[in-house]
Amino acid sequence: MTISATSVRFDDASMWVDLTDGRTLSVPLAWFPRLLNATPAERTKVEISRVGLHWENIDEDISIAGLLAGRGDATRSVESWSTNRLKGTAMAKRTTHRSSTGTKLYAGRDAKGRFKDIQTYKRAHSQDIKRKSKAEKGKK
Repeated sequence: MTISATSVRFDDASMWVDLTDGRTLSVPLAWFPRLLNATPAERTKVEISRVGLHWENIDEDISIAGLLAGRGDATRSVESWSTNRLKGTAMAKRTTHRSSTGTKLYAGRDAKGRFKDIQTYKRAHSQDIKRKSKAEKGKK
């Protein structure tokens, strides 16, 4: 049985997620700095899927499996994201996720911020190594 979210609500310090199995999770907003720094209006614009929660405007994705495992935001660049958010350039081109089995995944985004490709870290990394930088392309 796959456990998924049925609703999400917030108070000043927590996110409350109701699950299909009847449980309700309370998670500190401090675990997710993007949600902590978001306006109440931005927090309410959540998309609920069978595997997780997504906020398009603040570029946040949270898996239900991660919440159940007690994992918070793994993003290391929250400060730069927060700074770029004020400039309107916060959308990452590639977002890191974990599959339900723990495999590290990269989700690529198009220019509008929609997911266009999800691939394993190994595949994404090998493609990055094959790709030449602008400096390398300039050399003959």
